[in-house]
Amino acid sequence: QDQNQDQNQDQNQDQNQDQNKDQNQDQNQNKDQNQDQNQDQNQDQNKDQNQDQNQNKDQNQDQNQDQNQDQNQDQNQDQNKDQNQDQNKDQNQDQNDQKQDQQNQPQGGGSDQKMSSQAAAQMLQAIQDKEKGTQEKVKKAKAAAAKKKKKDKNW
Repeated sequence: QDQNQDQNQDQNQDQNQDQNKDQNQDQNQNKDQNQDQNQDQNQDQNKDQNQDQNQNKDQNQDQNQDQNQDQNQDQNQDQNKDQNQDQNKDQNQDQNDQKQDQQNQPQGGGSDQKMSSQAAAQMLQAIQDKEKGTQEKVKKAKAAAAKKKKKDKNW
């Protein structure tokens, strides 16, 4: 009987050891599977996040480009409008000055009237001076616009 008990105990002990070993192996397998699953999930999440960030970056770049283009267009339109207004104003002033000069000249007997070379030279000089002033105004306006554009761009 003692021998049977010892045999039974040995068998039970062996069975328990085998069961424990199997359970440990199963647990280790489950652990490995869980680690692999977690790693895969983390990789997928990171990939998705990176894609989202890149998409947002692209959208922001597109928006900034569009805004800059719109601003530049608006600035150019404003500059052109201002320059055209200035040129028209200067041309109108020139025409008014010429009319005034013509009215101030004494009325003679028609085609006999001649302008002295000195008067013609003075008149030419006045027109050239006026044109030079107009060109300088346009140049200043362009420079100011370019400066503003550069300032806005740097901002």
